[in-house]
Amino acid sequence: MDYALIGYPLKQSFARENQNLIASYLHHPYPFRLFEVKEEDFDSFMKKKEFKGINVTIPYKEKIIPYLDWISPAVKEIQACNLVINDNGKLKGYNVDYHGLKSSILFHGINIKGKDCLILGTGGTSKTAEYVLKSLQARSIVKVSHSGKSGSLSYPDLKKEGKRFQVIINTTPIGMYPHNEQSLINFFYFPNVEAVVDVIYNPLRTILISEAKQRGIKYATGLYMLVSQGIKTYELFTGEQVSENIVPSIIRDLEIQKENIILIGMPQAGKTSLAKRIASISDFKFIDTDEEIEKFLNMKIKDYFLDHSIAEFRAVEEQVISKISLNTHHVISVGSGAVLRDRNISRLKQNGVIFFVDRPLSVLKPNLDKPNTDSMKKIEQLYQERYHLYLSYADFHITGNQNELDDANRILKSYPSSIIL
Repeated sequence: MDYALIGYPLKQSFARENQNLIASYLHHPYPFRLFEVKEEDFDSFMKKKEFKGINVTIPYKEKIIPYLDWISPAVKEIQACNLVINDNGKLKGYNVDYHGLKSSILFHGINIKGKDCLILGTGGTSKTAEYVLKSLQARSIVKVSHSGKSGSLSYPDLKKEGKRFQVIINTTPIGMYPHNEQSLINFFYFPNVEAVVDVIYNPLRTILISEAKQRGIKYATGLYMLVSQGIKTYELFTGEQVSENIVPSIIRDLEIQKENIILIGMPQAGKTSLAKRIASISDFKFIDTDEEIEKFLNMKIKDYFLDHSIAEFRAVEEQVISKISLNTHHVISVGSGAVLRDRNISRLKQNGVIFFVDRPLSVLKPNLDKPNTDSMKKIEQLYQERYHLYLSYADFHITGNQNELDDANRILKSYPSSIIL
């Protein structure tokens, strides 16, 4: 094996795509793979030294240090290592997370000097965050954990201590799949927060980041950190120097590979047809939430309504959307009433950009398959009730009753979003 990321599990990692993109930009491809190492196999893996270079992730960033013959000053200070080079049998350890996290904070214009900072978590990445914050002259640094041991706060403590902090950095896996619907903090208790940093990049926008964005708080996702540390990895593996200026372009390419296009709007606005057209002229895969609901129910929606209420249907819809939102690089036509539950939009936005397909009321027609849209009067009522929701949730607004192919091209030209950076 030449170069790889080791850890366990690695199912949600973007590392291979990231390193391949960096290598392709620099016209110097090299073999890089994901290599899962279970804990019972870790000792023998390290002793065999059958690699040229490895990135290291959970749960080995600290456990790997005793196997190293030389460590960088950052590893010595942080006591966490996430890159190892095999130099003729001598293992050299580095911490490129430090470079990635610091670069991300600086790129996003987050001012640390003189600030009171809170780190969520006490693991290896929290040590990196602490080292970065010290280098940027934070006034104070406090960690929080479930136990509240070793000088850290406990999460219940945050209800009374939260107002102290201006900067929050999440170094835990909470927010990452499969914990993507969770967040460790309630912003109600943090009235003075100016910036939020999350090291997680999958999903593209965690609940923590989405809530910060909604409140107008400056934020940085884990994607910039991923790419920046990937560049440092490339430099150490190949010996070539690389400009940090290529980071935004690589992030944009990762977005294209991972982000979904989400279409919302009124019944009969042509969302499904438009989504199919987008899929036909691109490499996006098509999904329709109503079709997925029918597969889940094993019956037509109109038949489901014979014995079930709209409230029961909304519960099923939410369950299906929760699963659909885990997809990447899909164009998703969403049922018109999905916007009635905030959780649906929150889930879809984690990996998606939302387009409101806005058609004039005059072109909308009743749908006899659903009891709440089977007459024009009901359509008009829904229009009044939901229009403001479509507007408020949309990242982009597609207006008028234009040619479908033109609309598809307009959406693709608007994509990918510029909201990750």
